Amino acid sequence: MRSRLLTKISELDIQGEIYPTHRIIREDYEEEPEEFKYHPKTIFETSKAKHNTKCEPDTKYTHFKYFLDGSRRTYVIGYISYSNKFLPIVAGQAGAACCERTDKKISKTILDRQVYLLLPDAIEDYELKSIRDLVKKESPTEVIVQEYKYKEVDNKPPVEYAIAKLNSIMQKKELGIIKKLSDKKLLATDQLLIADGSLQFQKPEGINFDNVVGVAKSYKTNLSGFTIPKKQLGVILKDLKYAERTPVLQVRDKPIGFWFVRIRQKRAVLSPLDGILKLEMYTQEQDSELDSSIVDNVTKFLVLERNPVCYGKDDRWQNLIYPIYVTEQLLKKSFLSDRYFINLF
Repeated sequence: MRSRLLTKISELDIQGEIYPTHRIIREDYEEEPEEFKYHPKTIFETSKAKHNTKCEPDTKYTHFKYFLDGSRRTYVIGYISYSNKFLPIVAGQAGAACCERTDKKISKTILDRQVYLLLPDAIEDYELKSIRDLVKKESPTEVIVQEYKYKEVDNKPPVEYAIAKLNSIMQKKELGIIKKLSDKKLLATDQLLIADGSLQFQKPEGINFDNVVGVAKSYKTNLSGFTIPKKQLGVILKDLKYAERTPVLQVRDKPIGFWFVRIRQKRAVLSPLDGILKLEMYTQEQDSELDSSIVDNVTKFLVLERNPVCYGKDDRWQNLIYPIYVTEQLLKKSFLSDRYFINLF
């Protein structure tokens, strides 16, 4: 059965030929962590300590109040033959959500979700306008039509460019939430925000990242150069003890410090790197490095977040703190169901 919106689009006066798929291919896999560059020899914190630091919590109270997560679902819904190229047409849902914790209760603060139709940038501007006008008129729900930039690169599937576009849209929504909270002065030293994932791949123009902590549950463990003689990151992290953190290093060319902490006892996990998270923070405007006392406190607060766990609910429970899990579930449950979504197209 042919997709309704794509069938109507194919009837427009455009140069390419559109072929709706007879089955919808959902591209919803976990992305590999991106590479990052760093200064391996420079300690990026005030203490200049080159050894691991114990950060076992000495209080029952955490200063994390806000929790931010983004998510996206992408579907290959058809193909377009245009200028001797055969490229995918991708639809997707992208969004970001922020939850707030008050008196041990977690509630929704901001939810931003949208449906997108992504077409390759090979098509002409007037054709794109015609498609936008048709979609606006015919779709029962709001669908934003955008282009994705396609480059011919050997061994890289064209669909990855569309997925990268949707990922970029998702990240802009996350940044928008951070800006909104910051502009309203809701973030403070006792009202910190955890952003799920890395901060270093964001583009924070005009956004204040004070009191924002990036927490990445996955990262490349084969990076080397963290010590002399050089050892791969996994070799260093496997020896981290419970509530112990590494020294802070700097992301190259950015005022961002990052470090690692083990939030779970080794006896409670199966893999030697389970329960080890990567934390990131921007320096404050007047500072040239991170304050070690702030790093210690943030680390202690994160160790406090180890319980409760979403064990049995999510296979990533070892590296996934519960408020982020709740925020992620809120966002994903706001997405249109696969069946309804497919029937849009």
